Amino acid sequence: RMQFLVDTYHDEWAEVVKDPKLRAQFKQFANTNQVIKKDDMIEFVDMRGQVRPADWPKDGEPQTLWKPPTIDIFSKSEKSWVHVGSTEDFLPNVGTPILYGDSQLAIFNNEMRGEWYCTQNMCPHKQAFVLSQGIIGVTADEVPK
Repeated sequence: RMQFLVDTYHDEWAEVVKDPKLRAQFKQFANTNQVIKKDDMIEFVDMRGQVRPADWPKDGEPQTLWKPPTIDIFSKSEKSWVHVGSTEDFLPNVGTPILYGDSQLAIFNNEMRGEWYCTQNMCPHKQAFVLSQGIIGVTADEVPK
């Protein structure tokens, strides 16, 4: 058995590195080759001479000083379509991050319902750019979640 594993082993990541089409699936953002450094997205602290991500505040503690606007800014904002990629750039039922100006957005292609969703990529709870790492599902009564 072990010899079979040795004989049939192949390095999947080496294949990705060598193949531009496969490598393109691992870009930080689907619509641009621009990269945002981790230091600009994650707060780091020094601990005993080593750098690590800072602890998130405990639940119930303020996460940010942000306060919602007192007026409905969305009803007064200009709305228009913006090309951010082709449908093939967005896998079904999972999130895909894009960069629009300085804003990270999460695009979701809900293939089962034939619907698309877009939201900011930052989690409002922990202030981390992770929403695009989510998946789309439904409740028992077919409501998207």
